[in-house]
Amino acid sequence: GYVIDQVLVDGEPVTLTNGTYTFAPLTGNHTISATFVGVNYTITATAGANGTITPSGAQTVAAGSMPTYTIAPATGYEIADVTVDGVSVGAVSTYTFEPVNANHTINATFSQINLVITATAGANGTITPSGNITVAYGASHTFTVAPATGYEVDYVTVDGMEVYLTNNTYTFSNITVNHAIFVAFRPSSYTITVTEPTNGTITPNGVVTVGYQATPTFLITPAFGYEVTAITVNGTNVLNDAVAQGTGAYTYTFPPVTANRTLTATMTKKSYTITKLTPDNHGTITGQNTVDYGENAAYTITPSAGYLIDNVLVDGMSVGAVSSYIFHNVTANHTITATFKLEPCVVPFNLQVINIDSTSATLTWYHPGADSYDIQYKTVDATTWTLVQNVPGFAYNLTNLQSSTNYIWKVKANTLACTDADWSNANNFKTSAGPSSLIGVAEYVKDHVKVYAEHNRVHIVNDFAVEIENVAIYDMYGKLIYSGEAINNPEVIELNVAVGTYVVRLNTVQGPAVYKVHINR
Repeated sequence: GYVIDQVLVDGEPVTLTNGTYTFAPLTGNHTISATFVGVNYTITATAGANGTITPSGAQTVAAGSMPTYTIAPATGYEIADVTVDGVSVGAVSTYTFEPVNANHTINATFSQINLVITATAGANGTITPSGNITVAYGASHTFTVAPATGYEVDYVTVDGMEVYLTNNTYTFSNITVNHAIFVAFRPSSYTITVTEPTNGTITPNGVVTVGYQATPTFLITPAFGYEVTAITVNGTNVLNDAVAQGTGAYTYTFPPVTANRTLTATMTKKSYTITKLTPDNHGTITGQNTVDYGENAAYTITPSAGYLIDNVLVDGMSVGAVSSYIFHNVTANHTITATFKLEPCVVPFNLQVINIDSTSATLTWYHPGADSYDIQYKTVDATTWTLVQNVPGFAYNLTNLQSSTNYIWKVKANTLACTDADWSNANNFKTSAGPSSLIGVAEYVKDHVKVYAEHNRVHIVNDFAVEIENVAIYDMYGKLIYSGEAINNPEVIELNVAVGTYVVRLNTVQGPAVYKVHINR
């Protein structure tokens, strides 16, 4: 560790040869002295990228010293190699020189740390990428999980701890250690949410869990008196795909289930048909054609003009010649049949003559109802009658009469029941001697007294104080069903009679007037 600094011979410096000094032949005393100094060496330390060596650069060290160097990689890197004087001494983090007796170099290199993520998946699905995946220190890496058809993710673990996926992916961020990710799969399961309908049941009900491509069957049963009118799966009516069980119930089997489903049904009260038959077409049956379960239904039987009710059959059983019938608590289809017969011949009656003047007169009468009427008239002394045929209504105005002349007249009804109907009794009147300005009694009364029906009430409105002597109400067969006075204004007469047409006759001091009204419920 030292070198010769200076050699003095007799006080004078001399030069050595290979570290020696030789005296010339001695001729006297001499002195030789030598001085020494320590030797210094240079160690040059360098480091590559992504790490340091300390101390670094060129350092002067004394001979025989044993300096130590520290090698430190940057974050995310590791020591790749350390060389001393160009010879590798390994990826050491420190290096101590043996006693230095020469100049040296030391160099450190670094490499990026690579980590491993081990990705594995159980049966019935995949994880991508899979296997041992090399990633750089501090990097991020995403894995995608894909269940096989009919399966779903059961659980995912990272380093043994359960984690959750986002959209079937998991991302490692800022990776600084090795990791392991594992995913397990299970068969997919779906829910069928059953909403039971009003007036019916679905079995099973509630939220039913089924496996992938399962084909569960449900029983849809209506309550008594109801029927299934819709079976709805996810808003679509699938009744046509259901199987009727013969009791009003249905079974519905889902096609292979691959998603969540909803199931409900619609129950509608049963409706039954009431068939109304009038084979001879001589009357009508009025009432509804369909009736809901448990409801009542009323029917009215009305004969045509000239006919009477002969018989009424309900489901083939006679209930008599009734004019109305009520089905109570309907729970099945029914048939109501009405037959009719010709009514007995009725001769027109209550013959009156009004508006008599010198050349004309108005003939009036009453009859329960006919298609038309025939009138014959003549002077009292004549031997032949004048015939007027097919007169509608209950009045006819004769014209071209002789003044101051006695006439006789009759009327008969033209009905199917009375093809050979009898003539009424004769009625007499005499024309006046000259023209008359009197208006017809019926027209006068009808202009001043209004008669109408509201439901089963007959209203008589007498705003002009016409003196009414009597009110008579007849059915269409001429039967008197009411007789009384009209004292109040309006006079309201309540009738407890069948639905149909009725005749109201007002007898006034001016004469009679006839009205038709229709009674309903």
